[in-house]
Amino acid sequence: MAGPLGLVPIVVSADALRATALGTAALFLRGSVVHSLEGKVRIALGAHPVEDSAVIGKQQFGHRRQDCSAEELDTYRRYKRVLANELENIPLAHTAMWGALLCNGNPRAHAIATGVFVAARVIFDIAYIKKLQPLRSISFMISQGALIALIANGLHGLGFF
Repeated sequence: MAGPLGLVPIVVSADALRATALGTAALFLRGSVVHSLEGKVRIALGAHPVEDSAVIGKQQFGHRRQDCSAEELDTYRRYKRVLANELENIPLAHTAMWGALLCNGNPRAHAIATGVFVAARVIFDIAYIKKLQPLRSISFMISQGALIALIANGLHGLGFF
């Protein structure tokens, strides 16, 4: 119920807060690992910034070695796509996780949806890089379903349904 000036008290479940904080940390760690592995592939292809050449060997910022194999190039492109997909999905996930937390939905549903989202995104990354289809598509759809569940739980907490 809204109070004076339309203000609503916010009550946050400790369990849901813990799940959200752990989910955020796990997504950060996941992203850091993917970025590091992509950087390793980029260095191997000689596509790192030129000023790094003295430290890690000849690099041609934005260009790859001419002798790289089709498999090396495919691996590099896969990491780039995983990172691009991360930019499309992870900010929305953080917004949904933290926003839904403040909406007083079911704390257990919130924690489960957060955990499912994180696990599905880790599986998606591995499946994309390792060329595991249909696992890649299934994990992506599960992650999207978990986001929908987070948002629906938040709306439920606000009394929309």
